[in-house]
Amino acid sequence: MSVFGTGYRHQVNSWPLSDATGWTHKTAFPQDFADKKFVLVIGNSHLRAIVDGYVEMPKGCLTFGFLSNPGAPASILKREVEVCCPPREPDIVCIMAPCNNLHASRTISEAGKDFARLLRCALYRWHKVYVLDFPPRLNVDEKFQELLRQEYHQVAVQHGLRYLSVAEHFPRNVHDLWCKDGVHLSDNRGMVRLVDLMWIASYTLLEESAPPPLAANEVHPKIKTRKPAKSTPPAADTPVEEEPAPLADNWEEGKGVKKQAALRRYQELLRER
Repeated sequence: MSVFGTGYRHQVNSWPLSDATGWTHKTAFPQDFADKKFVLVIGNSHLRAIVDGYVEMPKGCLTFGFLSNPGAPASILKREVEVCCPPREPDIVCIMAPCNNLHASRTISEAGKDFARLLRCALYRWHKVYVLDFPPRLNVDEKFQELLRQEYHQVAVQHGLRYLSVAEHFPRNVHDLWCKDGVHLSDNRGMVRLVDLMWIASYTLLEESAPPPLAANEVHPKIKTRKPAKSTPPAADTPVEEEPAPLADNWEEGKGVKKQAALRRYQELLRER
């Protein structure tokens, strides 16, 4: 039986077609990087609300760019990645697991092979990549979605990449996390939670890859470097309950809590089997 969401989603705007694929396509990049770490996010229609400005990313020490192809399976996203020209080399790339392969692929195995090609293409272009799980759909069998997640997770591990789960943060019985179609997250609830998780995952992975601080008796190397952006402690860690609580939308320095809070939330995203 189909289940419908009760949340609000903006009226979809008309987007141009991609020269590379002929699919609906749009990018959004920051105008000013301001010495912040740059995160490039690649995905499909879940990014529409962000690209068109209806949902904002949390503020803080990161800046985000987006490549969105609504309705696109992994094979189309791969072709878009091949021609993508961000204004600056990203510090990390987030690939949103392509949920459209639930219908575009004939089998789970075929979806996994297409996803593997997408990851190899991204790794050929950029040095640091991770995968963010797709939010659940209310109109597709839950077990079938879980099989696709397991396949994507296995493929990501085979390529040495982190696969971060978000499904547990979107309980299917909390219907206002989705809009009426049961596919897309609501602007007022679901997307707010998704961008928060996206920020936490990107921030924590960048922190993991940062060089360790020098000990007190060590001497800094005498090389000319750009002054790094200050590390910003993220927002308070909100436990995920059956009814998800709203999360802070401002991650500026001094308005969050200790970094350990982000690390705890990040651990929730790690998919361990």
